[in-house]
Amino acid sequence: YYASGSDSISFHSDDERFLGPDPAIASFTLGAKRDFLMKHKPPKEGEPKLETKDIKLPLASGDMVLMRGPTQSNWLHSIPKRKGGEADKGRINITLRRAMIPAGTENYYRYNVGEGGVYKWDDFK
Repeated sequence: YYASGSDSISFHSDDERFLGPDPAIASFTLGAKRDFLMKHKPPKEGEPKLETKDIKLPLASGDMVLMRGPTQSNWLHSIPKRKGGEADKGRINITLRRAMIPAGTENYYRYNVGEGGVYKWDDFK
């Protein structure tokens, strides 16, 4: 959840080992429009520098980005801070991933949800 344009996530790739090689990751946007940025990963030592352009996708509510194949191996993605426009509105991102390798998933729940019990919205049963 991004409460406003002040919330962001820095450049990263979802290349955890438990996702397996070349994972498919779907990312849905609900709420405020935000930019989704992608840039090529820097080359490793000895590798040639590729001439690639950065990508900027303006995601509106209901939009989905599907990253698959070598995307996570070769690219970084980010949601930067935003001023103006819909910066005062919230955004929910729903990301779907499939764990392919059991090893490495032990810490996944804590990493994505946090410590403590499950949040209960209300007393409805």
